[in-house]
Amino acid sequence: MAGIYADGKILRGEVLIACYRFSATPNCGEALAQLRGINHIGPHGYGIQLTFREANRWERLKYWYKGHGVVPVYFWADDPDYAGAERYGTIRLHANRASTTVNHELGHALGLGHNTADATSVMHPGAVPGRLPYPSEQDVRTLIDFYRRRGLVAK
Repeated sequence: MAGIYADGKILRGEVLIACYRFSATPNCGEALAQLRGINHIGPHGYGIQLTFREANRWERLKYWYKGHGVVPVYFWADDPDYAGAERYGTIRLHANRASTTVNHELGHALGLGHNTADATSVMHPGAVPGRLPYPSEQDVRTLIDFYRRRGLVAK
């Protein structure tokens, strides 16, 4: 994803969000506020510090043409039985979504898979008591290694 890079123990950068509304609620501002919940610094200094903004028309067109650089967020009508979207690179939101679920899907969009070894990680596939609203320190290390291998590091 363009604009994200590893900076020491921190994953930094800007994430472009394209909001597509299939229902009246919620709005893109609410989605951006929920996505900011992924930012944190762990006890050993590993963390995520991302900024989020809505992609402009040109950036959305480039996404549809090139297929990368923007995380599409789709809004759907309230559905208590909706199980979530395990489609990488896409976040589907309902008005009743918890921020942990939103950030779980953002973790997928950033490149993380499920973390079944750590029940407190937002990347655990099940909703368990005590689950944090952000990836575990091990998840963050995995992300930083992923972006380093792709050559996306602070200059």
